[in-house]
Amino acid sequence: MATATTATTAKSTGPVVVTKPQQDDREYRYVELPNKLAVLLISDPEQDKSAAAMDVNVGHLRDPDDFPGLAHFCEHLLFMGTEKYPNENAYMQYLSAHSGYSNAFTAVEHTNYYFEVGSDHLEGALDRFAQFFIAPLFNPDGTDRELHAVDSENKKNLQQDGWRLYQLQKDLSHPDHPFRKFGTGSLVTLKEQPEAKGLDIREALLKFHGEYYSANLMKLTIAGKESLDQLETWAHQMFAAVPNKNAPIPDVPATPHPLTPTELGFAVHVIPVQSIRSVELLFPFPSFADRYHSHPEGYLSHLLGHESEGSILSYLKQKDWALSLSAGNGSGGRNFDFFKITISLTEEGLLHVHDVATIVFQYIAMLRKEGPQQWVHEEVRRLSAMNFRFQEKSRVSNYVSQIAGSMHLFAPQDILSGHYLMEVYDPEAISQGLTALDPANFRMTITAKELLTDGANTADDDAEIDEDDAKAAAAAKKPAHPLTEGHDDIEWKTAQVYGTQYRIIPFSSDFVKKVKKARPIDALHLPKANPFIAENFDIELQRGVPHNKMLLLEDTKLLRTWYWPDVVFKVPKVVIEMRLQVPQLGVSPRQHVEISIWLAMIRDLLSDEAYFAETAGLNYSFQAPDLDRLMIRVTGYNDRATVFLQQLLARIKTATLESESKFDNIREGIKRGLVSAKARMPMNHAQNAMAQLLSERSWTVDECLDVIDTITLQDMHAMPQTMLSQLFIETFVAGNMDAFKAQAVARNAAQVFRATPLSALSRGTRLRTVMPHPTELVLYEQPVPLADENNSAVLTHFVLGDLADDQTRALARLLNQVAVEPCFSTLRTQEQLGYIVGSMLARRTNYIAFGIAVQSERDPMFVQWRISVFLNKLYKTVKAWAPPQYADFLRHRSALVSQLREKDKNLAEASGKYSAAITGGTYFFDELEVDATNVNALTARQLMLLMERTLGVGEPKDGTVLYPTQIAVHLRSQKLAEKEESWGPEAQAWIKEFRTGASLVTEDTVGQFRASHFLGPQPRPRVPLSEYDYEPQEGQVPATDASKTKPKL
Repeated sequence: MATATTATTAKSTGPVVVTKPQQDDREYRYVELPNKLAVLLISDPEQDKSAAAMDVNVGHLRDPDDFPGLAHFCEHLLFMGTEKYPNENAYMQYLSAHSGYSNAFTAVEHTNYYFEVGSDHLEGALDRFAQFFIAPLFNPDGTDRELHAVDSENKKNLQQDGWRLYQLQKDLSHPDHPFRKFGTGSLVTLKEQPEAKGLDIREALLKFHGEYYSANLMKLTIAGKESLDQLETWAHQMFAAVPNKNAPIPDVPATPHPLTPTELGFAVHVIPVQSIRSVELLFPFPSFADRYHSHPEGYLSHLLGHESEGSILSYLKQKDWALSLSAGNGSGGRNFDFFKITISLTEEGLLHVHDVATIVFQYIAMLRKEGPQQWVHEEVRRLSAMNFRFQEKSRVSNYVSQIAGSMHLFAPQDILSGHYLMEVYDPEAISQGLTALDPANFRMTITAKELLTDGANTADDDAEIDEDDAKAAAAAKKPAHPLTEGHDDIEWKTAQVYGTQYRIIPFSSDFVKKVKKARPIDALHLPKANPFIAENFDIELQRGVPHNKMLLLEDTKLLRTWYWPDVVFKVPKVVIEMRLQVPQLGVSPRQHVEISIWLAMIRDLLSDEAYFAETAGLNYSFQAPDLDRLMIRVTGYNDRATVFLQQLLARIKTATLESESKFDNIREGIKRGLVSAKARMPMNHAQNAMAQLLSERSWTVDECLDVIDTITLQDMHAMPQTMLSQLFIETFVAGNMDAFKAQAVARNAAQVFRATPLSALSRGTRLRTVMPHPTELVLYEQPVPLADENNSAVLTHFVLGDLADDQTRALARLLNQVAVEPCFSTLRTQEQLGYIVGSMLARRTNYIAFGIAVQSERDPMFVQWRISVFLNKLYKTVKAWAPPQYADFLRHRSALVSQLREKDKNLAEASGKYSAAITGGTYFFDELEVDATNVNALTARQLMLLMERTLGVGEPKDGTVLYPTQIAVHLRSQKLAEKEESWGPEAQAWIKEFRTGASLVTEDTVGQFRASHFLGPQPRPRVPLSEYDYEPQEGQVPATDASKTKPKL
């Protein structure tokens, strides 16, 4: 049930009633300033973070033809100083010093800026933020540097198939439609090409900003703890000066659509970077932006994307042709849209891709024959209303960002509800959407490495190979895929921006006739009613139960059950987690792969029930995240959560797979995932390499690929029963469930599995961490696996000390707080080393480390040197923090304390902290509060001494050089050709010393490294677990909170 809040606009045009969720205790007011800037104000006295967002109704569709990416570049430049605050880091420094951060993004028709900050500092943040839209500097020096930042962002995406396929969709759109434009931008499009034409980027930037950055095209959202009146006063004071140029809304006309008949009626064959095998059916689709009260596109995506018996996906799985399917509209603009049906194919499915497409049209034919069904709409309406009614609070910066964008789409009263509620049944609009899904009006994109032919380029085309290698390659060459036969005369093309290899294959006349004649078949039909939709939303008040603390309901040889009753958020939801510790999980690459296959098998067998549950707001996962235990997680509305959990547990216990072809498809899907992992970003590989070095048990992609083809269906029959015969089940239940039910959840699992307990020595143990030697410098070097990747990566960790030591942990948190903003501004903004730059804390089982990550086109060793220079500069800053500069230290310390004491915003966030303490084995449930207290007592001198001791900075004391314990991971691009001689003598001297002192490790010697180092001890519980013991008493029965009981949806 939704409620409403009433307000009056600043122009006194009458009351605006903003519909809000029943759970929402915030106050809202919609106003319009004299300059026509629309503002939504949100007052929440309880929030400890405040935020604001500005959404400008212009995106990259309005980029000038000579400057692709200009809207995105303008977004970057607004952060680089204003007339009132000319220091280009003034905004970021202010936010960082007050527990805040900011971000922005550019879309097809919108540019969105947002920030959050400690709730006591909203006024100062708003003043700085407002200047972005009043008087930005567009400083020429910053302009040139930020061009490189945009270019680096673009290069980060060059080997990402999602970006490549999206741009290819744009490339193949109507040549006169602005949807074709390349939105990210690069040095080529924003500097080199314009300069060759005698054009100036800064002039174009000023013209673009002057034309589109007008108050009447902007929507502002402000959320603070202050009253609505105070927030409105600030809005007037700070944003009334945003110039209103009465700019026309830059809408793209509804016609022509980006997909006219010329852009339809063919298949696009695409060679991916990763091991993807898919087909996408793309349709031009009407924009239903003005019919958001009925959401006809939601009705269609609900049915076409369904996964239960009778659906497209279910039928394709029966034929062993598909692994997954998604359907829905998106990526269009206000007046045009697209509808996509994307299917992940098996090897056999690729061979039958035209039959797959025909089945899609047979299902669409069934929908046309059945006509719009009011009961289907009613089910979707109930689900949407339920999710809106019980919408919990989220991160405030994300919330205001989403709202600011929604203000362009919905009437003021529907700003919060427009994406959710679909109270109007509109069969005419549903039929209109169905009509658009026409077999005469689509194109297919088929993406697979199997489509590779001699005419397509690969990463190794330019490599030199000897005659023997050439003969061997020719002998091993697979025959052409049937989909490529008869198309030798059609040339492969290279997409301009991303270098994507593709070719266009016209539909055959036989295929066109087949899809046009598609008729309903018995195997395809509407889904049954969803059995998992919640009906009971009562809130159970736990009388006599200790509130807001973890309780240990049971601790035996087989079971340990944790319980956190929710008395804070009071939503009818629950979080249930079960950690199943089994003996010797994932002890070899083979067993690791077997478990991955088994988990995928369970998910496949449960797909019907799981899809209904997910649609009804019940989500689940079943994984082996840490190679030491299985993890079952069910979250959502408690009314049906235990019913679904029971079905999941039964599947885990009894599931068997008899179909050899189904097994082959699941195994092949796991294999393709492993192969695709090699094409991930360099920083992902650096993170994996760090885990390889320091984990007691970890296997490489190649080790898993070496064994996966040897695993058979017969192997899978015996493995689960053996594995689950001995268990230790650690359960955590949080939310709207009484203690007796929570205890019953765990005991029921024990009854299902009927396992014997693990031995006392094994019970509750965790995988341990490889401990670097004191003052050891470890250098891990490895080439980036993807030959075409321009970027390298550096991930370096400095060991700070024992994770269990309160003082060390507090100092570590303070070090990262102090380092975050200058790390980004120095290494990314000023030195332009790369787009992905940041500092972080890394928690291992036994120690905590400070880390810096940089993904860069520069040589990893050069980046490592610049990290060292930065750390020395940061050390000097900290050392200089004496009066009056000591105030800077106090601001950072205060910001960190506020951050550690930030209130949980929803059940998932609250339960997540407790879950992490269970996973880590420390059971340190009040760590954040303990750390906040300790941080508040720290001094700048203590921080300085920590940096001297652990980062290798500062001047030697009495001739004694302090060496840090450091692990540096370098992933080096295969395309790198940078010469050390160009870096100068200072860099060369530092690098020589670094290499001399380092213990070099490669992918081949990781095992030797781990064998030569001790494993750290098992984590210790912070206090004896018996201190959390709690036994429910018979008199402590739950009582219904009548104030929360509402009529059915």
